[in-house]
Amino acid sequence: VLLLLSNKRGAWVASSYVFGYCAGYLGLGGVLWLASQRTAAFSVSKTVSSSVLIGLGGLLLFFAFRSWKKEASEEKPGFFSFFDAISPKKSALFGFLVALLNVKNLALFLSSLSFLLASHLATNEGLVVLFSIVVVFCFGVYLPLFVYLIFPKRSAAFLMWMRRWLEAKKRVLSIG
Repeated sequence: VLLLLSNKRGAWVASSYVFGYCAGYLGLGGVLWLASQRTAAFSVSKTVSSSVLIGLGGLLLFFAFRSWKKEASEEKPGFFSFFDAISPKKSALFGFLVALLNVKNLALFLSSLSFLLASHLATNEGLVVLFSIVVVFCFGVYLPLFVYLIFPKRSAAFLMWMRRWLEAKKRVLSIG
């Protein structure tokens, strides 16, 4: 969100990203909650779930090793160019996809959602709890946008400083 806010269409593009991000979690939570209301608990064997987790871990290690072995370049990294040229529609889609494909955040979200799925609340109560989970879970994403909208002039200098710092540390951040 901070990189999107430093874009020339900052607030609009960042708002679209935040909308897509929150919509992704709200949609996923809604689908899972409705499915849990309609069906019995779905169980997956431990062998299958362990195999999937080992496969995903191996894939992450492969990408980390590949990134580590790349030579450092002085050109602008691809993700900075991506954030500079992104449109609001693509930003919303990107936020939606990040919400669904970021394995670490998805695991945390599904853990918090498991309490709702196990509770068997009434429809209106379940929707309130689901919305509350999404609001709390997405707090770190929409907070910078709200601060930027409330204090645009003070935020602009900080965003440019943050962007320059990220560009200077791009090699370390992409490996780590």
